[in-house]
Amino acid sequence: AVVSTQSTGKQWYQRRVRGGNQHGFRINKSFVHGPVLILPYTGFLHWKFNNISTASPASVFLLSRLHPKIDTILIGSGDTLDMPSVEFRKACDENNIGLQIETTNQAIATYGLLFDDLRNFAALLIPSSPEQITDSEKVYLQRRKSKEKFKPEIES
Repeated sequence: AVVSTQSTGKQWYQRRVRGGNQHGFRINKSFVHGPVLILPYTGFLHWKFNNISTASPASVFLLSRLHPKIDTILIGSGDTLDMPSVEFRKACDENNIGLQIETTNQAIATYGLLFDDLRNFAALLIPSSPEQITDSEKVYLQRRKSKEKFKPEIES
């Protein structure tokens, strides 16, 4: 069976990764907890792994059945550059799917570039540790905290 991932331009905007922290990722205005598989033009799924080395080749098989075809899997492996298993990489090669492996913070930036180029890709992202929060997420959290502290008084 082939799964279609075609969508309207409006939906494309809804799958931007806006930042991440040790708990998960901010995708547009939603927060997704834990590791996640993102199909930028379709949606996202929670992914049950905390280390990319445990990702199954069956994952590649599922992604290879999407239409339009995924040409790259972007992996954000957390704080360190961890490699997927040999079987996972072999499955990518057999299905003509490129593999790009980066730390999660780098992968969030690369996600934006691939997204802007309208590439057909999937992103597997593992949250970073508290020390590795992206700069954009720090700014977002600071703004959020300042809004919570500011409570204007209304004069009658």
